[in-house]
Amino acid sequence: RKKEIKMKKTLILALLLALVTVSIAEVPKSGAGIKLHMNLAGVYGDDVNEDDIISRNAFGATGFVSFQFGNYFSLQPELSYMSRGYKAEDFSYYDTDLITKLDYFQFLILMRFTIPTNSPVTPSFFFGPAGSLNIDAKLDMDTDVPYNEDIDDVRVYDAGPVFGAGIDVNIGPGAVVAEGRYYMGLLKIIDRTDYDRNPDSYNKAVELAIGYKFNL
Repeated sequence: RKKEIKMKKTLILALLLALVTVSIAEVPKSGAGIKLHMNLAGVYGDDVNEDDIISRNAFGATGFVSFQFGNYFSLQPELSYMSRGYKAEDFSYYDTDLITKLDYFQFLILMRFTIPTNSPVTPSFFFGPAGSLNIDAKLDMDTDVPYNEDIDDVRVYDAGPVFGAGIDVNIGPGAVVAEGRYYMGLLKIIDRTDYDRNPDSYNKAVELAIGYKFNL
């Protein structure tokens, strides 16, 4: 009998502790902010020779607004400038890297799932669709005579999914945000109307971002 009473007391204490933990958990808030990206950009596809084609370091910048619905879900529209592209190692007889630089304006809507905690750190994971508009495309080669040429047959737009995970760290009037994400383009980079078949190559990028979100 005493053992049963002790078990009930233990259960009640555990429930009270759980309720207190939930009540003091950091609830995610709606906000707006900016992020800077470091991108490891590359290409994939059946026509990509992985022995010669490597990723290139690129960068990006993002403005975003986050609309929080309850404790666990938010919608986050983002508008970004993103640099993508790739390198071709030891290109031809020049024995140097040929760099393809592709710059985009990108719009995406992330569905973000947050995990409330009883600390200033709030983890989350997210995914969503992204649409991009190409604003510049160039070939660059580091030779004795500088080589820089516009690419005329790059597709004007791109689209694909974005997914990843991140954390918000509550500091001051908002939170420092840090995240890692992956972008996978679904449309061929090259769009030549005078060719029967365009090369089977698509954008991809691993992105690391850090920024700040102001609470609304």
